[in-house]
Amino acid sequence: MKKSCFTVFLLIFVLILTSCGNGMLPEAEEMEHGETSADTFSQIEKDGSFITNTILFPAYKLDNPQGLEYYDQLNSTASFKVTVDFPKNWTIKESKQEETVPIGELYTPVYIYEEEELVGYIGFDIFEPYTEEIEQEQYYQTVYPKLRLSSIAIWDPYTAIKTTDTSETGLVEIEYMDPDEIDQHPGAMPSVPTFKTLGILSYDTKLKVYIGIAFMPDTIEREQVEAIAKTVSLSQAE
Repeated sequence: MKKSCFTVFLLIFVLILTSCGNGMLPEAEEMEHGETSADTFSQIEKDGSFITNTILFPAYKLDNPQGLEYYDQLNSTASFKVTVDFPKNWTIKESKQEETVPIGELYTPVYIYEEEELVGYIGFDIFEPYTEEIEQEQYYQTVYPKLRLSSIAIWDPYTAIKTTDTSETGLVEIEYMDPDEIDQHPGAMPSVPTFKTLGILSYDTKLKVYIGIAFMPDTIEREQVEAIAKTVSLSQAE
């Protein structure tokens, strides 16, 4: 793709975000949902220290009393599975306690725990694959603008870990405003304290979906995130 076309694409998206309201992204814990299927999670022991986890998305139906078209699209997304290796003592739960998690516009999140400590969460979103000519190194920018261009949480810079013809998984650095402080600084967003952490992003252009994993600050080293990212795969549910 020519650079000018790509620039126009990003500018249009930014204008859409701006016109949709105040640009605030929903936090994972604020999303109401219906019942989670008993088949949403499964685990297979891989070796002495890791377990292969399979998670189905959408993990549950989003409640949509206002009849939002985008929620209808999310709820009607064809079921797909995420396979990822986590340490043996990590478990997946459909809900969490009162912990505040890193901000990101990801839907039907489920939560990752090490015993009783929240390690992070994983959620999904949908996208329309960009079809113009573009360098592979730039393609991720067309997939994740909602995460990269937010005013309260920036999921960038991004480093690709593994790439195929239709998918890519990478490590991402996340900086987000303290959700507990945002309302305390009306009209003065730069004064809101921020946190930094790490995460994983993975997309598949055939499935037209992507997932994001956000880890809690100071819970995991970069080398471990890279190792986990190498095990991530997305595929159609059987």
